[in-house]
Amino acid sequence: MAKQPTPGAAVSVIIPVYNRVDRVCLTIESVLAQEDVRAEVIVVDDGSTDGSFDAVSEIAREVPRVRVEGFGENRGVSAARNRGMEIATSEFLTFIDSDDRMPPRRLAEQLDALAEEPDGLVVGLQELDIADEIDLPVTIAATLDVDPSDRFYIMSMFGRRSTFDRVGWFLEEFPISQDLDYLIRARDMGVPVVRVPRIWVLRGIYGDNLVNDDVALRRELLQVYRAHHRRVGDLASDEQ
Repeated sequence: MAKQPTPGAAVSVIIPVYNRVDRVCLTIESVLAQEDVRAEVIVVDDGSTDGSFDAVSEIAREVPRVRVEGFGENRGVSAARNRGMEIATSEFLTFIDSDDRMPPRRLAEQLDALAEEPDGLVVGLQELDIADEIDLPVTIAATLDVDPSDRFYIMSMFGRRSTFDRVGWFLEEFPISQDLDYLIRARDMGVPVVRVPRIWVLRGIYGDNLVNDDVALRRELLQVYRAHHRRVGDLASDEQ
């Protein structure tokens, strides 16, 4: 079936969700509240058992530019993001996790920033963390006192659909660090990355976040960087 574009939507925002019924509706609201940019919201439910799919479906019945699709079983965030990219209809794509929120001018600012490198990817250098039971951001997770090449926030990644098509899919073998792997692969392919000193993610920090598994995260990061160095080595060999 052909993809039906959402009328007037400039950006498709892809939200994977797994058992976040208490958070995902706030995430959707933050996308719908974007200033000066009309966004299509694509929620892919990754086999939730807590009513997340039903809660999002109720919103979708009332708001035509919210679309929801569900897996019958939990397949992982990479599969959910990939499915979102498959069914997105807008020229520009970006992502947000189902327990995070967008500042109200994020998409407008990202569209402006992409003008610097139209075929690149835009990422932010800052985020704000939102802790359990706290309604307002309480910590700045990154500041401009770091080397911009060393820190950026992957889930602020934004670009043209053609750029994402060039890089390809998120890899399901990395359940925690698939987003970092994606951006490194993009850079290895020569895709320009524009780093902007803006806060584009209000990030939820909760006790059951997958990223809190520090041992698994470190193991995956090692695999991601090994793959990067293999690609660089293969490229150098090809050029000799």
